[in-house]
Amino acid sequence: MLPIKRLAHTLILATVTATLAVSGASPADASTMYWTDSGTMKIQRANLDGTGVQDVLSVDLIFPEGIAIDSAAGKLYWADGGTGKIQRANLDGSNVEDVVTGQSLPGAIALDPAAGKVYWTDVGQGDVHRANLDGSGVEFLVNVAGHARGIALDPAAGKIYITGGNNLFIQRADLDGSNLEDLVTVTSGPAEISLDLAGGKMYWTAGSVQRANLDGSNVETLVVEGAAAGLALDLPAGKIYWSNTFDDVIRRANLDGTNVEDLVTTGLIAPRGIALGVPGGAIPTLSEWGVAVMALMVLAAGSVAFRHQKATVHRERYS
Repeated sequence: MLPIKRLAHTLILATVTATLAVSGASPADASTMYWTDSGTMKIQRANLDGTGVQDVLSVDLIFPEGIAIDSAAGKLYWADGGTGKIQRANLDGSNVEDVVTGQSLPGAIALDPAAGKVYWTDVGQGDVHRANLDGSGVEFLVNVAGHARGIALDPAAGKIYITGGNNLFIQRADLDGSNLEDLVTVTSGPAEISLDLAGGKMYWTAGSVQRANLDGSNVETLVVEGAAAGLALDLPAGKIYWSNTFDDVIRRANLDGTNVEDLVTTGLIAPRGIALGVPGGAIPTLSEWGVAVMALMVLAAGSVAFRHQKATVHRERYS
Protein backbone atom coordinates (compact mmCIF):
# COMPACT_ATOMS: atom_id res chain seq x y z
CA MET A 1 0.00 0.00 0.00
CA LEU A 2 1.26 3.51 -0.83
CA PRO A 3 2.19 5.71 2.14
CA ILE A 4 -0.59 8.19 2.84
CA LYS A 5 1.43 11.24 1.74
CA ARG A 6 2.41 9.63 -1.56
CA LEU A 7 -1.18 8.48 -2.11
CA ALA A 8 -2.45 12.02 -1.56
CA HIS A 9 0.04 13.43 -4.03
CA THR A 10 -0.95 10.76 -6.56
CA LEU A 11 -4.63 11.63 -6.17
CA ILE A 12 -3.87 15.33 -6.53
CA LEU A 13 -1.92 14.73 -9.76
CA ALA A 14 -4.77 12.64 -11.16
CA THR A 15 -7.30 15.29 -10.16
CA VAL A 16 -5.32 18.13 -11.78
CA THR A 17 -4.99 16.01 -14.94
CA ALA A 18 -8.75 15.48 -14.93
CA THR A 19 -9.30 19.22 -14.50
CA LEU A 20 -7.23 19.99 -17.60
CA ALA A 21 -9.11 17.34 -19.56
CA VAL A 22 -12.50 18.74 -18.57
CA SER A 23 -11.51 22.35 -19.33
CA GLY A 24 -10.32 21.46 -22.81
CA ALA A 25 -6.93 23.09 -22.27
CA SER A 26 -4.28 21.86 -24.67
CA PRO A 27 -0.98 23.12 -26.10
CA ALA A 28 -2.63 23.34 -29.55
CA ASP A 29 -4.96 26.20 -28.64
CA ALA A 30 -3.38 27.69 -25.52
CA SER A 31 -1.58 30.53 -27.34
CA THR A 32 -2.97 30.57 -30.85
CA MET A 33 -4.74 33.12 -33.03
CA TYR A 34 -7.10 32.10 -35.82
CA TRP A 35 -8.28 34.37 -38.63
CA THR A 36 -10.36 34.36 -41.78
CA ASP A 37 -9.17 35.76 -45.10
CA SER A 38 -11.82 36.47 -47.71
CA GLY A 39 -9.17 37.09 -50.36
CA THR A 40 -7.28 33.81 -50.02
CA MET A 41 -10.56 32.08 -49.03
CA LYS A 42 -8.82 30.44 -46.08
CA ILE A 43 -8.92 30.09 -42.34
CA GLN A 44 -5.42 30.16 -40.88
CA ARG A 45 -3.77 30.13 -37.48
CA ALA A 46 -0.45 31.10 -35.93
CA ASN A 47 1.26 31.63 -32.62
CA LEU A 48 0.32 34.87 -30.90
CA ASP A 49 3.58 36.44 -32.04
CA GLY A 50 2.72 35.68 -35.68
CA THR A 51 5.12 32.78 -36.14
CA GLY A 52 4.16 29.30 -37.29
CA VAL A 53 1.41 30.24 -39.75
CA GLN A 54 -0.67 27.22 -40.82
CA ASP A 55 -3.67 26.67 -43.06
CA VAL A 56 -6.63 25.32 -41.08
CA LEU A 57 -9.15 25.28 -43.94
CA SER A 58 -8.49 26.14 -47.57
CA VAL A 59 -11.33 24.48 -49.47
CA ASP A 60 -15.08 25.12 -49.79
CA LEU A 61 -14.80 28.67 -48.43
CA ILE A 62 -15.92 31.71 -50.46
CA PHE A 63 -16.07 34.77 -48.17
CA PRO A 64 -15.20 33.68 -44.62
CA GLU A 65 -15.60 36.54 -42.19
CA GLY A 66 -16.60 36.17 -38.52
CA ILE A 67 -14.82 33.54 -36.43
CA ALA A 68 -15.13 32.30 -32.83
CA ILE A 69 -13.60 29.54 -30.69
CA ASP A 70 -15.27 27.19 -28.22
CA SER A 71 -12.09 26.05 -26.47
CA ALA A 72 -13.83 23.71 -24.03
CA ALA A 73 -15.46 21.78 -26.88
CA GLY A 74 -12.43 22.08 -29.14
CA LYS A 75 -14.51 23.71 -31.90
CA LEU A 76 -14.02 26.56 -34.34
CA TYR A 77 -17.10 28.40 -35.67
CA TRP A 78 -17.18 30.79 -38.63
CA ALA A 79 -19.59 32.70 -40.86
CA ASP A 80 -19.19 32.61 -44.64
CA GLY A 81 -20.97 35.37 -46.52
CA GLY A 82 -20.35 33.64 -49.84
CA THR A 83 -21.99 30.34 -48.93
CA GLY A 84 -24.61 31.83 -46.59
CA LYS A 85 -23.58 29.39 -43.86
CA ILE A 86 -22.53 29.23 -40.25
CA GLN A 87 -20.13 26.29 -39.98
CA ARG A 88 -17.91 24.64 -37.42
CA ALA A 89 -14.98 22.24 -37.29
CA ASN A 90 -12.40 20.88 -34.90
CA LEU A 91 -9.60 23.33 -34.09
CA ASP A 92 -7.34 21.60 -36.62
CA GLY A 93 -9.94 22.03 -39.38
CA SER A 94 -11.16 18.45 -39.42
CA ASN A 95 -14.80 17.34 -39.21
CA VAL A 96 -16.43 20.35 -40.92
CA GLU A 97 -20.18 20.65 -40.23
CA ASP A 98 -22.90 22.99 -41.47
CA VAL A 99 -24.55 24.61 -38.45
CA VAL A 100 -26.98 27.02 -40.14
CA THR A 101 -27.56 27.44 -43.87
CA GLY A 102 -29.60 29.72 -46.10
CA GLN A 103 -28.47 33.05 -44.63
CA SER A 104 -28.21 36.19 -46.78
CA LEU A 105 -24.74 37.48 -45.87
CA PRO A 106 -23.66 36.23 -42.44
CA GLY A 107 -20.94 38.39 -40.97
CA ALA A 108 -19.81 38.37 -37.35
CA ILE A 109 -20.29 35.51 -34.92
CA ALA A 110 -20.26 35.15 -31.12
CA LEU A 111 -20.65 32.16 -28.82
CA ASP A 112 -22.30 31.65 -25.44
CA PRO A 113 -21.16 28.07 -24.71
CA ALA A 114 -22.63 28.07 -21.20
CA ALA A 115 -26.10 28.69 -22.64
CA GLY A 116 -25.41 26.52 -25.69
CA LYS A 117 -26.00 29.38 -28.15
CA VAL A 118 -24.36 30.86 -31.24
CA TYR A 119 -25.21 34.42 -32.30
CA TRP A 120 -24.49 36.03 -35.67
CA THR A 121 -25.20 39.11 -37.74
CA ASP A 122 -26.57 39.11 -41.29
CA VAL A 123 -24.95 42.04 -43.07
CA GLY A 124 -27.25 41.76 -46.06
CA GLN A 125 -30.49 41.97 -44.07
CA GLY A 126 -29.34 43.96 -41.05
CA ASP A 127 -30.57 41.15 -38.81
CA VAL A 128 -29.22 39.50 -35.68
CA HIS A 129 -29.98 35.81 -35.12
CA ARG A 130 -29.15 33.07 -32.67
CA ALA A 131 -29.45 29.29 -32.55
CA ASN A 132 -28.35 26.33 -30.49
CA LEU A 133 -24.70 25.40 -31.01
CA ASP A 134 -25.79 22.50 -33.24
CA GLY A 135 -27.82 24.87 -35.43
CA SER A 136 -31.27 23.90 -34.19
CA GLY A 137 -33.77 26.41 -32.86
CA VAL A 138 -32.88 29.37 -35.10
CA GLU A 139 -34.35 32.64 -33.79
CA PHE A 140 -34.58 36.12 -35.31
CA LEU A 141 -33.70 38.66 -32.60
CA VAL A 142 -33.60 42.18 -34.00
CA ASN A 143 -33.15 44.22 -37.17
CA VAL A 144 -30.94 47.31 -37.14
CA ALA A 145 -31.02 50.10 -39.71
CA GLY A 146 -28.27 49.57 -42.26
CA HIS A 147 -25.86 46.66 -42.03
CA ALA A 148 -25.49 44.67 -38.81
CA ARG A 149 -21.81 43.78 -38.67
CA GLY A 150 -19.97 43.11 -35.41
CA ILE A 151 -21.43 41.34 -32.38
CA ALA A 152 -20.26 40.72 -28.82
CA LEU A 153 -22.00 39.24 -25.78
CA ASP A 154 -22.29 40.08 -22.10
CA PRO A 155 -24.24 37.01 -20.92
CA ALA A 156 -24.07 37.94 -17.23
CA ALA A 157 -25.78 41.27 -17.89
CA GLY A 158 -28.03 39.72 -20.54
CA LYS A 159 -26.81 42.04 -23.31
CA ILE A 160 -25.72 41.92 -26.96
CA TYR A 161 -23.52 44.64 -28.44
CA ILE A 162 -23.95 45.24 -32.19
CA THR A 163 -22.09 47.41 -34.68
CA GLY A 164 -23.86 48.62 -37.82
CA GLY A 165 -21.80 49.47 -40.88
CA ASN A 166 -23.79 52.03 -42.86
CA ASN A 167 -25.79 53.41 -39.99
CA LEU A 168 -22.63 54.35 -38.04
CA PHE A 169 -24.01 53.16 -34.70
CA ILE A 170 -22.82 50.94 -31.92
CA GLN A 171 -25.93 49.56 -30.26
CA ARG A 172 -26.92 47.32 -27.37
CA ALA A 173 -29.94 45.11 -26.77
CA ASP A 174 -31.11 42.36 -24.47
CA LEU A 175 -30.08 38.84 -25.45
CA ASP A 176 -33.54 38.28 -26.92
CA GLY A 177 -33.18 41.38 -29.12
CA SER A 178 -35.48 43.63 -27.13
CA ASN A 179 -34.65 47.08 -25.75
CA LEU A 180 -32.33 48.14 -28.58
CA GLU A 181 -30.46 51.34 -27.69
CA ASP A 182 -27.82 53.50 -29.38
CA LEU A 183 -24.54 53.84 -27.48
CA VAL A 184 -22.08 55.51 -29.85
CA THR A 185 -22.35 57.32 -33.18
CA VAL A 186 -19.05 57.09 -35.07
CA THR A 187 -17.74 58.88 -38.15
CA SER A 188 -16.75 55.72 -40.03
CA GLY A 189 -18.67 52.46 -40.31
CA PRO A 190 -17.89 50.27 -37.29
CA ALA A 191 -16.90 46.66 -37.99
CA GLU A 192 -15.95 44.21 -35.23
CA ILE A 193 -16.41 44.68 -31.49
CA SER A 194 -14.94 43.01 -28.38
CA LEU A 195 -15.67 43.56 -24.70
CA ASP A 196 -13.51 43.94 -21.61
CA LEU A 197 -16.25 43.36 -19.06
CA ALA A 198 -14.00 43.50 -16.01
CA GLY A 199 -12.51 46.76 -17.22
CA GLY A 200 -15.88 48.18 -18.24
CA LYS A 201 -14.74 48.83 -21.82
CA MET A 202 -15.81 48.00 -25.35
CA TYR A 203 -13.31 48.03 -28.22
CA TRP A 204 -14.22 48.25 -31.89
CA THR A 205 -12.75 48.83 -35.33
CA ALA A 206 -14.07 51.64 -37.50
CA GLY A 207 -11.18 52.24 -39.85
CA SER A 208 -9.16 52.91 -36.70
CA VAL A 209 -9.15 51.03 -33.39
CA GLN A 210 -11.31 52.70 -30.76
CA ARG A 211 -12.78 52.09 -27.33
CA ALA A 212 -15.31 53.53 -24.90
CA ASN A 213 -17.02 52.70 -21.65
CA LEU A 214 -19.73 50.05 -21.93
CA ASP A 215 -22.39 52.75 -21.80
CA GLY A 216 -20.80 54.53 -24.79
CA SER A 217 -19.18 57.37 -22.86
CA ASN A 218 -15.50 58.41 -23.06
CA VAL A 219 -14.78 57.43 -26.68
CA GLU A 220 -11.05 57.13 -27.44
CA THR A 221 -9.15 56.50 -30.67
CA LEU A 222 -6.31 54.15 -29.78
CA VAL A 223 -4.67 53.41 -33.12
CA VAL A 224 -5.22 55.36 -36.34
CA GLU A 225 -5.60 52.85 -39.17
CA GLY A 226 -7.00 53.00 -42.68
CA ALA A 227 -8.96 49.76 -42.69
CA ALA A 228 -8.92 47.97 -39.33
CA ALA A 229 -11.42 45.10 -39.57
CA GLY A 230 -11.31 42.04 -37.29
CA LEU A 231 -10.67 42.53 -33.59
CA ALA A 232 -9.84 40.34 -30.59
CA LEU A 233 -8.64 40.98 -27.04
CA ASP A 234 -6.05 39.08 -25.00
CA LEU A 235 -6.97 40.54 -21.64
CA PRO A 236 -4.55 38.50 -19.48
CA ALA A 237 -1.66 39.81 -21.60
CA GLY A 238 -3.14 43.29 -22.01
CA LYS A 239 -3.17 43.14 -25.82
CA ILE A 240 -5.47 44.06 -28.73
CA TYR A 241 -5.24 42.14 -32.02
CA TRP A 242 -6.72 43.37 -35.29
CA SER A 243 -6.59 42.79 -39.02
CA ASN A 244 -6.17 45.44 -41.71
CA THR A 245 -7.78 44.61 -45.05
CA PHE A 246 -5.90 47.33 -47.00
CA ASP A 247 -2.41 46.73 -45.64
CA ASP A 248 -3.05 42.95 -45.60
CA VAL A 249 -1.55 42.55 -42.16
CA ILE A 250 -2.41 41.38 -38.66
CA ARG A 251 -1.27 43.66 -35.86
CA ARG A 252 -1.38 43.93 -32.10
CA ALA A 253 -0.83 46.63 -29.49
CA ASN A 254 -1.24 47.25 -25.80
CA LEU A 255 -4.82 47.88 -24.64
CA ASP A 256 -4.10 51.62 -24.62
CA GLY A 257 -2.92 51.52 -28.24
CA THR A 258 0.80 51.82 -27.56
CA ASN A 259 3.52 49.49 -28.83
CA VAL A 260 1.95 48.55 -32.20
CA GLU A 261 3.49 45.43 -33.77
CA ASP A 262 3.08 43.85 -37.21
CA LEU A 263 2.62 40.10 -36.66
CA VAL A 264 1.64 38.49 -39.97
CA THR A 265 2.67 40.46 -43.05
CA THR A 266 2.89 37.91 -45.87
CA GLY A 267 0.44 35.55 -47.52
CA LEU A 268 -2.63 37.66 -46.69
CA ILE A 269 -5.03 39.33 -49.13
CA ALA A 270 -8.04 40.45 -47.07
CA PRO A 271 -7.76 39.25 -43.45
CA ARG A 272 -10.99 39.74 -41.53
CA GLY A 273 -12.22 38.03 -38.35
CA ILE A 274 -9.79 37.11 -35.55
CA ALA A 275 -10.25 34.76 -32.59
CA LEU A 276 -7.76 33.88 -29.86
CA GLY A 277 -7.18 30.81 -27.76
CA VAL A 278 -5.32 32.10 -24.71
CA PRO A 279 -4.82 30.89 -21.12
CA GLY A 280 -7.55 32.22 -18.86
CA GLY A 281 -9.80 32.90 -21.83
CA ALA A 282 -12.53 30.47 -20.77
CA ILE A 283 -14.53 30.53 -17.55
CA PRO A 284 -14.50 27.12 -15.86
CA THR A 285 -17.83 25.33 -15.80
CA LEU A 286 -19.44 24.11 -12.60
CA SER A 287 -18.01 20.64 -13.17
CA GLU A 288 -14.52 22.15 -13.58
CA TRP A 289 -14.86 24.08 -10.33
CA GLY A 290 -16.01 20.86 -8.70
CA VAL A 291 -12.90 19.03 -9.86
CA ALA A 292 -10.70 21.88 -8.66
CA VAL A 293 -12.38 21.89 -5.24
CA MET A 294 -11.93 18.12 -5.10
CA ALA A 295 -8.22 18.62 -5.66
CA LEU A 296 -8.02 21.02 -2.73
CA MET A 297 -10.04 18.63 -0.54
CA VAL A 298 -7.72 15.76 -1.42
CA LEU A 299 -4.71 17.92 -0.60
CA ALA A 300 -6.16 18.94 2.76
CA ALA A 301 -7.24 15.40 3.64
CA GLY A 302 -3.86 14.00 2.66
CA SER A 303 -2.06 16.59 4.76
CA VAL A 304 -4.24 15.90 7.82
CA ALA A 305 -3.88 12.13 7.42
CA PHE A 306 -0.11 12.43 7.06
CA ARG A 307 0.16 14.50 10.26
CA HIS A 308 -2.07 11.99 12.06
CA GLN A 309 0.12 9.11 10.87
CA LYS A 310 3.26 10.88 12.10
CA ALA A 311 1.69 11.54 15.51
CA THR A 312 0.65 7.87 15.83
CA VAL A 313 4.16 6.66 14.97
CA HIS A 314 5.65 9.15 17.45
CA ARG A 315 3.38 7.93 20.29
CA GLU A 316 4.09 4.27 19.53
CA ARG A 317 7.82 4.88 19.40
CA TYR A 318 8.06 6.76 22.72
CA SER A 319 5.25 5.12 24.75
